[in-house]
Amino acid sequence: MKIRYAFSALVLSCVQACAGPLESPSFEPSSTASMGHAVQSGSCVTQQVSAVAPGGGAGYPVPTAFSVTVGREYEVTVNGTYFANDGLYADARYSSRFNGPWQDTPANYENRGPTLLDLQFWDGAASAFVSPNWGAFSSGHTYSTRWTAVSDQLRVRINDDYASNNSGSLSVTVCEAVDSSPLRMGAP
Repeated sequence: MKIRYAFSALVLSCVQACAGPLESPSFEPSSTASMGHAVQSGSCVTQQVSAVAPGGGAGYPVPTAFSVTVGREYEVTVNGTYFANDGLYADARYSSRFNGPWQDTPANYENRGPTLLDLQFWDGAASAFVSPNWGAFSSGHTYSTRWTAVSDQLRVRINDDYASNNSGSLSVTVCEAVDSSPLRMGAP
């Protein structure tokens, strides 16, 4: 056990010395997105992404922005559920109406398609918000995906164009991705 601990400490000190300190993302407000209460921990930042649109009537929730570095890869994790009215609860990708099964397309809104109520990212190339692949349904309502920054902001929002009657939010954490390739010691 002591050998394993010593080896782990040696590897960690080597990684820190060789790679240098991790840079933490900075946070600056944008005129096109909301900067909610951000909680930073190491190279990760967590913000609540509101499901509620400002004002009354139709409208999308204001996007939440994370400052990122162009060209770097990030791990984006989302957790939680929110209420979308009409008996619908939703997470990053799936929804349940009146405690029915969790499914990709919101029940009673099939004509709106499977991305309705998704947590989406802004895609500058498409000039639109798009739904990333959040994967299979998670009963814990926690999903992760990788994303490579093409601008200095990751803007996220909930895809509901009549969100003034929603309540709640999703917790989104953005971390700089760590290379998961095995550490090689010795000769190159």
